[in-house]
Amino acid sequence: MPRALISVYDKTGLDILAHGLAELGWDLVASGGTARALEVLGLSPTPVETVTQAPEMLAGRVKTLHPAIHAAILARDTAEDLETLKRFGFAPIDMVVCNLYPFQETISQEGISLEEAIEQIDVGGVAMVRAAAKNFARVAVVCDPADYGTVLTSLRVAGRLDDELRRRLAVKAFALTRDYDTAIHAYLARELAPQEEPTEALPAIVSLGLTRILELRYGENPHQHAGLYAVRADATPLGGQVLGGKELSYNNLLDLDAAWRAVGVFETGGGNRQASESDRDRDGIDGCRSGASGAGFGPGVGLWRRDRHQPLGGRTVRKRAGVAVCRGDRRAGLHPGGAANARRRSQELPAVAHPRTLRGSR
Repeated sequence: MPRALISVYDKTGLDILAHGLAELGWDLVASGGTARALEVLGLSPTPVETVTQAPEMLAGRVKTLHPAIHAAILARDTAEDLETLKRFGFAPIDMVVCNLYPFQETISQEGISLEEAIEQIDVGGVAMVRAAAKNFARVAVVCDPADYGTVLTSLRVAGRLDDELRRRLAVKAFALTRDYDTAIHAYLARELAPQEEPTEALPAIVSLGLTRILELRYGENPHQHAGLYAVRADATPLGGQVLGGKELSYNNLLDLDAAWRAVGVFETGGGNRQASESDRDRDGIDGCRSGASGAGFGPGVGLWRRDRHQPLGGRTVRKRAGVAVCRGDRRAGLHPGGAANARRRSQELPAVAHPRTLRGSR
């Protein structure tokens, strides 16, 4: 009887996968909360404690770190390895279904302490995923609920997971642990070992731990792909809210960033020859347009209000500037497209409102 070890934090699709495996005659081994979830579903998994003959300890920090688990995963399909398992009374594990504690999601929340973040560093799960991925020649590792359907279909049709599928699942598993460890390193480097003065001009290794929050319409040129990445998974473009229009492009983000920085100059007392400070939207827009009259596509205009409750003059914006790309109660970026195509382009280009207070830098 083939054996699957299931230990998941994210239980999305668990009912479908577990019932499917049970119907196909698989023995299910599960740890802690996963075992309880399977029992609620009407299944009878073998608890990890029964396999290891050792209880959970240290408030759940140690559950699966045991030779009965890892030898069963890492054993190759050779007579010598299988004989070793038999000698110790371990049954081989043919599939590992595991996803990890939500470390990235945890540190993206406001007010999370170092202790709380540390407790979300998965140890046993990462060890099982890596072990199964290393032994992909015999063991299937399933770390993404999106793959549950593919796995069940393959088992129902062919009775097994072929080499190509096991290899693809292994690559996905190593990508998971890579990103997980990168996020942990990036966070701990900031929290435990911040460097006020760089010890070298260029670091040998840069760990960012970023999540893609937006797939951009295109990169610097239309034939290029681009995405926007951030530390927090719930981050938004420049901290703003996309109100409508087309998806943002890489160049849109550069323009928005430039407009943001330009309006910051006024609060810090600076200025430049293509910026215009005015108490009236109309005069300010006209000043910026004349200052950038040589722009090939159209100048970007940033509008800023000291009084956050005073709305921007929308009619003036449309009449004087043509097309609004960014508009908000604190600042806005505009792309004048000319009177002839202003109405058309105002329906096409994105609008972003920035709710946060500007302090000259970000």
